[in-house]
Amino acid sequence: MLTLVLVIVARVTAPAGHRRSAASSWGILAIVLALLMMCAGLVTSNLFSEGVVKPEVRDEAPISNTEEMQSGVEGVFGACTTKWQSVNASQYPGVKAIYLCKQTRVAYAIFDNSSAIGLYKAPLATQASKLLDQYSGEVGSTKYAMLIGKQWILVGEQSKIEKLQHSWGGTINTIE
Repeated sequence: MLTLVLVIVARVTAPAGHRRSAASSWGILAIVLALLMMCAGLVTSNLFSEGVVKPEVRDEAPISNTEEMQSGVEGVFGACTTKWQSVNASQYPGVKAIYLCKQTRVAYAIFDNSSAIGLYKAPLATQASKLLDQYSGEVGSTKYAMLIGKQWILVGEQSKIEKLQHSWGGTINTIE
């Protein structure tokens, strides 16, 4: 805005025969560059809404060992006496395994790589929200959340997710 005002002032105050002074030419160039930088900023903020540089998050979940993973979850959520159920993950590209325990209302997924999490994070939150709405009479006012690591996501009761985060690390996303 300041550049536009200065260009107008330079053009108005320029001598009658020299309407196209160097100051006004540079001012027009500055306006064009400012608009280009503004557009680049808007595109960058939309493409990288979570930021380009992300802080390092501790991730100590034992994703390579199913028994250790389930044992760690049971240590916080309680024993899964109904046995962990494996969900067929072959229909989901990038997903290695999905396990759930209906009794403790906890589920987790392990991914092939960290970029696959970006594909499934939002759909998982939406699906979990729908399931919680469907069983709202059973879960009552219990809050649920997702604990997200580099190659895994765990969905469960928020208070217990917070306890598990102290052991394994990861970031917590609430489910609305």
